[in-house]
Amino acid sequence: MTRRFNIHGDNIVECERAFRLCRKALNIEHTEINKTASVFCPSFTASNSENTFEFTFFPGYGRWNSNILRLIQNTQKSLREAPDVLITEVENGKETPLVAIEYCGALAAGNQAWQRSGRGYSAGMSKIPYLYVAEIGGFELDTNTRERKAARLPNAVVPFSYLTYSHENSPVLPIYERSAGTDDLTKDIYKNVFAENELAS
Repeated sequence: MTRRFNIHGDNIVECERAFRLCRKALNIEHTEINKTASVFCPSFTASNSENTFEFTFFPGYGRWNSNILRLIQNTQKSLREAPDVLITEVENGKETPLVAIEYCGALAAGNQAWQRSGRGYSAGMSKIPYLYVAEIGGFELDTNTRERKAARLPNAVVPFSYLTYSHENSPVLPIYERSAGTDDLTKDIYKNVFAENELAS
């Protein structure tokens, strides 16, 4: 039996990033593109030692016959916000949301941080687990010299709000990864915070 998943995303890059995560999570050993699929919605057949999977990308919300965001915006308390990625499983022609993911390469500050919080709130209200994947270890750079000025650290209030919300609702969780610019000191300080393996789990 082949299990079918759709990866809905803001764009093709977000879909591809989520697909890489799925391959890691499912220990996928072999992947090939389905040549009969649409160029605009690429599809892949993937397998591990036990199962076969089919993944189809739907980059760009609001472009396809079905509005997947209705699954998130189905309550009066939901905000009109869409996550970077929404992964669904398809069974008998029906899509069931599994997880929503927000990627944040540059740690959000101010209004941007709370915008992402609103996306988490909407997903949680719809009982869809939401993962806020942020990088730690990057640096603000001087505009002129491009030299490092200060480390980018998370706004503590935002992850606290996610954890507080999760006590009574669907999980809305912050996950921290290493930034590509992480130095050795930062790696050591945050070695117990980085959660790439937990994210795959």
